[in-house]
Amino acid sequence: MLFNDLSSTETNLQYILHQIRILVVKIHKSRELSEILNIVVSTIREILESDRAIIYRFLEDGDGVVAAESVNSECIPILEQLTDDPCFHAKWVEQYREERIHVIEDIHAKFLDPSYKQLLTKLQVRANLVVPILVKDIDETSSASPPVWGLLIIQQCTKPRQWSSLEIEFIQLVVTELEIVIQPAQKHPSPPQFNQYLHHPIIQPKQKLQIATRTLHQNYKKNPVKNITQQQTFLKKHQGVKKQLRWQEALLRSMTDNSLLAFFVVDNRTDEILYFNHRFCEIWGLEHLEARMQLGMMKNNDIIPDCITLVADVPAFSETCKLLQSEENRCTIEDEIEFVDGRIIRRFSSQIRDSQDQYLGKLYIFEDITSRKQIAAALKASEERWQYALEGNGDGIWDWNLETNEVFFSRRWKEMFGFAEHEIGNTLSEWDKRIHLDDKAQIYEKIDQHLRGETQQYVSEHRVRCKDGTYKWVLDRGKIFSRTNDGHSLRILGTHTDITERKRMEEALRESEKRYRSVISTIAEGIVLQQADGSISACNESAERILGLTADQMMGRTSIDPRWRAIHEDGTSFPYETHPFMITLRTGEPQFNVIMGVYKPDDSLSWISINSQPLFQENELKPYAVVASFTDITAYKQAEISLQNQIRQERMVAAIAQHIRQSLDLDQILNTTVAEVREVLQTDRVIIYRFNPDWSGVIVTESVGEDWKAILKMEIIDSYFVETQGKLYQDARIKVTSDIYIGEMTDCHLELLEKYQVRAKVVVPILQGDRLWGLLVAHHCSAPREWQSWESELLQQLATHLAIAIQQSELYQKLQQANQQLENMALVDQLTQIANRRSFDIKLHDVWKHLLREKGFISLLLCDIDYFKQYNDTYGHASGDDCLLFVAQALQQTIKRSTDLAARYGGEEFVIILTNTDTDGAVQIAEEIHAAVEQLNIPHAASAVKQHVTLSIGIATVIPTLDLVPLALISAADQALYQAKAQGRNCYFVNNYDVNQLN
Repeated sequence: MLFNDLSSTETNLQYILHQIRILVVKIHKSRELSEILNIVVSTIREILESDRAIIYRFLEDGDGVVAAESVNSECIPILEQLTDDPCFHAKWVEQYREERIHVIEDIHAKFLDPSYKQLLTKLQVRANLVVPILVKDIDETSSASPPVWGLLIIQQCTKPRQWSSLEIEFIQLVVTELEIVIQPAQKHPSPPQFNQYLHHPIIQPKQKLQIATRTLHQNYKKNPVKNITQQQTFLKKHQGVKKQLRWQEALLRSMTDNSLLAFFVVDNRTDEILYFNHRFCEIWGLEHLEARMQLGMMKNNDIIPDCITLVADVPAFSETCKLLQSEENRCTIEDEIEFVDGRIIRRFSSQIRDSQDQYLGKLYIFEDITSRKQIAAALKASEERWQYALEGNGDGIWDWNLETNEVFFSRRWKEMFGFAEHEIGNTLSEWDKRIHLDDKAQIYEKIDQHLRGETQQYVSEHRVRCKDGTYKWVLDRGKIFSRTNDGHSLRILGTHTDITERKRMEEALRESEKRYRSVISTIAEGIVLQQADGSISACNESAERILGLTADQMMGRTSIDPRWRAIHEDGTSFPYETHPFMITLRTGEPQFNVIMGVYKPDDSLSWISINSQPLFQENELKPYAVVASFTDITAYKQAEISLQNQIRQERMVAAIAQHIRQSLDLDQILNTTVAEVREVLQTDRVIIYRFNPDWSGVIVTESVGEDWKAILKMEIIDSYFVETQGKLYQDARIKVTSDIYIGEMTDCHLELLEKYQVRAKVVVPILQGDRLWGLLVAHHCSAPREWQSWESELLQQLATHLAIAIQQSELYQKLQQANQQLENMALVDQLTQIANRRSFDIKLHDVWKHLLREKGFISLLLCDIDYFKQYNDTYGHASGDDCLLFVAQALQQTIKRSTDLAARYGGEEFVIILTNTDTDGAVQIAEEIHAAVEQLNIPHAASAVKQHVTLSIGIATVIPTLDLVPLALISAADQALYQAKAQGRNCYFVNNYDVNQLN
């Protein structure tokens, strides 16, 4: 159910209040009690997704009747059915008055009176929720329990149902509002001239009484009373106003005193506090002044000194208040106030004006949103944490709360050291007790340096004990991501990268260098003795091993011998004159640590570090020979090359991932991925294959070379996927095929690959959590290919980034669709499917501004269905809704221009905006509308005009000026409509009066 999907207490409350607001607005727009009851049952059944919602009313003779019903088409309608069971009235009415609600989750699982159970079974009721409607006469002063007016009943017919506490609370709130509406409906309404004041939600009862009394007095002066009967009538009206005001005050208090919102109303002109509730005093710390404020002993300026001490930025707060106090500022303004104690208070402010647009004062609503802000900040911190984790090179993630010493360790962090998810707790000691004792001191010193602000981030290389007792070297990096207002560190986020292999390589390099230095001192490594002419005259066994030549093969060779193949580190050839021993022979200067790559006879490449020392004869300045010592550093160079390849690979992944993340458009993301991957891998085709729900699939994007067949949009039904539901790839396995003709492959699969010209391939799953979204596939078509490990790792990393980007794109698309649906719901009348009142107000405002500049005509047609109440009474509200729909469609079809608008104005009234249209043009449209409605030929036997549905139309035309407001045009059209009805209906009337008189 919808209420069960809500995730937090605050969200629940907001959702309930939002639904109540919508329902209250619908109720107060309605004029008749029957219409109100129908709105309540239909709205509740829709929100709770129940099978039936009814309002059952008790009659004075003890019987009862179903007064309103909204029911699923599969269930029996029971509208207007009577019950005459005296036991029901005697037994249950008193219980409902005392217990308030009655809940049945399954009639077969609860003991019920047999007759009552038989009745529920007859009505197809399986689960029942009953809330009594208690209405007390507003004239009654007795403290006794109010009588039961009726019942609001929600029923589930097809299955049992667990009624949640939120659903019950929501229904109780609806019933409370319904009781408020029904209570005054039991009495005669107030005089029309007072309604605009008596129903204003903010004006204080004292003011309302003054307004009503003054109005009665003015009317009395204009129409002198000639007899005592008229005076008594005035007195009764006056008494009725007093009663109504008492009820309004009670209603206002009941709505605001229990609200989480703070209300404050002030008359800016007199500084008088017109209204406030207790929540206002709580937020602003004014409980000690509340009693005096209630007695009217304090004004607004009297409480400001107490309030201003709570505001963190007083000057900024004062500036915002200046704008709010202006009578010319009609906007509703929302802003936030930061308190010195850390609270964040949201403030809404708007003007209070009566129906005559007279300014009465200012309404302020305050809401404490501190917890909401804290949640938002926590979510932002979480997002930053995971963003940092994704962009880092570490495999394991940790998040340290410095206040509690709690540490979040990611699943991969635990796996790195051989632990399962549940085997590592979330405390600092879990990490501390596994640190090598020799490393602890330097680790904590580096952490303290970072906490003191001496380093931009914490970096440490140390050993951590694994589950099997061995140690791994890790590169530990972290950064402070959260601080208090005074700069105190709260959280550090970091990564662990396994560098054990690198440490082993570094140790090997250190050993190699140690041997190299030993060669320098003891001549124990590769040694070659070269004479003055450059020929080799001696070498040791290490030289034979390193160079791959025997002593006999090297004897007599010189540096210019073509059999030597040597290269620099950048791959260029090593000319003989630049060889270190040739330079030493020529200059007499020793050479050190010259790196050279030497190809052995088997074409394998060895890297050596060469030192050359001159040998001099006594009293000779030119060496007669050179001793060249060299160390095999092949392992070091391979590690260096591997590291460079890794860095290059990471840069490529980061670059492609950045391109992917630059867009939320799914097609662009997929196209960017395949294009960049094909360029990096230099392969013939790269595709993304997406699974359908039935485990068939389709190629949704492709990057392919010109010489190869394009297979975009091809659907592929692989029996393996269908039968196994892709379980092979759901385990995140990568499938590498160097040659489709080598290995076990079914004939049908081989035939499919041959059809698409595939010779070698790499397939990487795209996983979203546990869900297999699709596959990232690289094809090599021209020949077999030995895929390198870095290539498959590159694809795997990109698949991870791609899965995140796809998920973000899909969420964004859903959000866009939801926003579009919400916008449509906000601007379209749900019954007639044409523009609603809000859409009309927006359109009229925009058109008015445009034509104010262009000096063009605007015409307004206000249409009303003649005798529509009688139509509803005769044919029922369902037929009335159909009638409104047909008329709305006829109006919509009459409007030909995109700049014009047909909208439902309210009830059976419609309005049409005609831009750049004078009176003659408006009259022509009115005649077309009459013709269109005439053609509908909707029967209306209760009409006093025709035997079918007709319209009365009021027309007003004006050229907007700065002295006019749109409301004047609406008033003119409304008067014209009144004249059309006065002339017999089924006609139009043009208001030729000066619109300025109505402004």
